Amino acid sequence: MNVDYQQDRIAAWRLLQATGLLILLALGVGLLGGPWVFNGLLWLGRVTPGLHPLRTIEFEEVVSRLVLITLVLGLIPIMRRIGHFSWSYVGWTLIPGRGRMVFQGWVTGVLSVAALYALGMAVGGYTWSAPGWGVILGRLIAFGCAGILIAFIEELFFRGILYGCARRVMPPALAALLVGLFFASVHFMRPINPDGVVYGHWYSGLELLPHLFHRGDSLWYYFPFGLTLFLMSLALCVRMERDGHVYHIIGLHAGWVLMLGTGKYFLDRHKEIWPVALSPSENVARSPAALALMFLFFVVYLVRYRAKR
Repeated sequence: MNVDYQQDRIAAWRLLQATGLLILLALGVGLLGGPWVFNGLLWLGRVTPGLHPLRTIEFEEVVSRLVLITLVLGLIPIMRRIGHFSWSYVGWTLIPGRGRMVFQGWVTGVLSVAALYALGMAVGGYTWSAPGWGVILGRLIAFGCAGILIAFIEELFFRGILYGCARRVMPPALAALLVGLFFASVHFMRPINPDGVVYGHWYSGLELLPHLFHRGDSLWYYFPFGLTLFLMSLALCVRMERDGHVYHIIGLHAGWVLMLGTGKYFLDRHKEIWPVALSPSENVARSPAALALMFLFFVVYLVRYRAKR
């Protein structure tokens, strides 16, 4: 048993090292390859009549997309390496009823955020901007697909690989704390060059490093959103620890993304009503109300986890 345990720890540590190298590689590809891709897209926009919108693309957007694409593609060899490790260790246990678990989590996510918007509408903080039914259906499909994709990638990466492996080389509580801090910080990575980039030089990406984390001009930009993201990650780690898989939390995450996108698009925020509880932001996820919701999820999941133990 001790031999198997040590082998598991070694395999988990190597997988964490590979993931860390992938993150550094993705940043390098984005920062160093961004200028060349940016210049190429501008050239295509100039010489191709149907691609004129490319002339308005932002340099920071190109860099961010390159980083994301590299991370996603890099997950393929990492997932193959997991196959030699154990899929169950990163939350992908092959158990019956997986689709039902995802759907139950999705319903929970949809209803929980819908409750926040319902509260905001009840006090007049939000009003419905009524578009046509075609627009509503199209946007719901788009937000729903985006939610599934985002949830799958983020849960595979953060809770599955990072937390699933980190909990085997350190105490699970410490692993959840570290993953939560990393998860929250990543959501503030919005590189913006204050001088702008018209033509990409080889060093243009490197000039973004001091501006890697976008600095909001209001306190609510950081708080309580950062703490909300941290508690969200903790809650999802606890739920994964309890279930032994990521299926429920993938659905939960997808439901949250769907409703947040729907609320931002279809609801108008009246900032003078409940400015503290709902925050001045159009995004309810940046509000203390969302922080209270994530705290509730964390407490409930923690109590249920301790009860199961």
